[in-house]
Amino acid sequence: MRKNGRDRYGRQRWQCSHCQLTSGFREGGKSVRAQLSAFLTWLLEEGRQGEKPSAARAFRRRTSWCWSLQPYIVPDGLPHPVVMADGTYVGREHCLLVCCDGITGHVLAWRWCESENARDYMALFDQITRLYRQPLLLVSDGMRGLPTAVQTAWPGCRSQRCLEHVRRDCRTDLALHPQTPAGRELKEITRMLATVGERQAARKMLVALGSWYERWRVWVGEKSTYISEATGRPYKDWTHKRVRRCFTRLARLSHNGELSCFLDPTLVQACGVKVLPCTSNMLEGGINSPIKNMLRAHRGMPEAHMMRACEWMCWKHSGRPLPRIKDMLQRPKPTSPEGDADYLPGWGTGIQWSDFHTQTRYPDSAQ
Repeated sequence: MRKNGRDRYGRQRWQCSHCQLTSGFREGGKSVRAQLSAFLTWLLEEGRQGEKPSAARAFRRRTSWCWSLQPYIVPDGLPHPVVMADGTYVGREHCLLVCCDGITGHVLAWRWCESENARDYMALFDQITRLYRQPLLLVSDGMRGLPTAVQTAWPGCRSQRCLEHVRRDCRTDLALHPQTPAGRELKEITRMLATVGERQAARKMLVALGSWYERWRVWVGEKSTYISEATGRPYKDWTHKRVRRCFTRLARLSHNGELSCFLDPTLVQACGVKVLPCTSNMLEGGINSPIKNMLRAHRGMPEAHMMRACEWMCWKHSGRPLPRIKDMLQRPKPTSPEGDADYLPGWGTGIQWSDFHTQTRYPDSAQ
């Protein structure tokens, strides 16, 4: 785009270098801002479109242009040493990856993808690095692709596994009432995750976990012979698979330092906070939950509108939600083609006024 003079109101006009289209960015006045405010109030705060059906139709007609706006986040230029990352699925084939500040809960960036994988998480982390800087601690649920993305994009960043997700996974493996003595003892150890708030409590839990393994090492290492349903051939597998998986998870996380990383005094001092978060509840309950409630309140929207509504919700929870219609416009609206014979007609330019209005009453009749 290059400058192409000004219109009669003194506003700058632009011209495309390829298709020779002239256009202008119009930010609008009070009516445009009022329409955008009403649209966001209805969308984000679950408001009503109108008391009567005609008022609701008029509201949708007035605010239909708001769906074409692309919300964005203005970087605040401040360091964010603690971040949280997670993904939530929207519709059938879309996943929204969100990264927020672990102290304030403000959204820093988001990215759309098909599923949670290392490639899309790396792209999200690269965006954080460009806009801000590399964080010191990442709190996440440890889903597929996250560990690989953290090691590649942020080599020096520490990783803290969400203790609430760890407790949930352990409860799924052991059930509410384990049937074996070893499972019941391990169940009592997993309950100590809720009280791990000091280094002494974390050390006590690790000691109890080591003592449990010494007592039940032979029992956990037992294998049995099973028959494959697909091939019909016998194969060997762990006899107490669920209990062993729960123990292996806790041992791996404690060995990697992802279970009690938030208690490291050196990391706490480097981040400049009093207490580091040990769960991703700020992201789950502060961003993902409002997104689900909004989609449930406005169910029936097409997937394109659902995705745009999720972006507006992320914009609302950012640190500086300042909308500028001029910068949110995706592309200028073409008004008239100029000086290009190979121009293909588009919306608003393919039909002229004279095609349906003539000087004579019956132009095709014989004179």
